[in-house]
Amino acid sequence: MHAFLRNRCPFGALALAPPDPERRSRTNHSLSLDDPDHAATRPPQDALSAWKLTVRAGSRVEHERHDTLDDALHAARAHVTALAPTARRGPTHALIREIEPRDQVAARLELRGPKRRMGGVDLRGDGSLAAWTGRIAKRAVEGDDALAALREVLTADR
Repeated sequence: MHAFLRNRCPFGALALAPPDPERRSRTNHSLSLDDPDHAATRPPQDALSAWKLTVRAGSRVEHERHDTLDDALHAARAHVTALAPTARRGPTHALIREIEPRDQVAARLELRGPKRRMGGVDLRGDGSLAAWTGRIAKRAVEGDDALAALREVLTADR
């Protein structure tokens, strides 16, 4: 501690106190993977391979977990059906640009699965659906039925 602070600070003596040997060291808390107590805290293997569905609509975010891709897509279709009446948007102005309803995303549904597979569906402001895949750079998936096209792409990655 600096001499100036030691002379002026009433807590100077406390700051220089030796560490308490009864306290556990921060660097001494590593757990072994073979430790049975640590194994009990790990999630089961099938929970890691489940499909996760995230629904973002406005400021509301919901997370669901499904065992199979078909279950997750069935739940996604139910969410799209429920959100479709509230998805309609009018044109919006941002700075000097007008954003058409087909370019606005009213709700986004993301699917994450085993082997880093990821895709989703955007519910647009005009009520249409647009399927996509990818984590960072989203690639559009073409098809008449967006959820069916997404299913084909996600099952082809196996």
